[in-house]
Amino acid sequence: MSPAAFLNENGQLDVAVIDAQCRFHTPDPPFLVPSQTAQKGWVFNGRLDDDDRAREMQALEYRSFFGFGWPKQQINTWPVGMTTLSEMPNAYLEQRLAMLASAKLDQGEQTALTQRYIGDSQTIEDAVARLEKTYDPEVECLPAK
Repeated sequence: MSPAAFLNENGQLDVAVIDAQCRFHTPDPPFLVPSQTAQKGWVFNGRLDDDDRAREMQALEYRSFFGFGWPKQQINTWPVGMTTLSEMPNAYLEQRLAMLASAKLDQGEQTALTQRYIGDSQTIEDAVARLEKTYDPEVECLPAK
């Protein structure tokens, strides 16, 4: 999950976060996030399952996967980092500021983008705080039937 996804106010993202909160039994669950600065040796090996019931990513210990009747799957490696929900705003800001450091911009453009990214980080922080505050396992984490 990319920290920038929280800027879109997507209801499906809320559902995914609530599902992770229920799976990990905490309002602050961990997520794998795309990262160009992640440890170079740490990549996610896995598949994206487009099954209507599952719709999730699963890690694999091997680099290829053969399955009969699986129309959509991706086997690949992605550089990822581990981030908890509460760290999403900082992860977003760190990623954006790292991009700014390597960009060739004049001081005015760099200042404007920095301020924008700080504002976006605050928006993400507000969304994360809302999701953590409203987490109620008694209501949201109903047992599967």
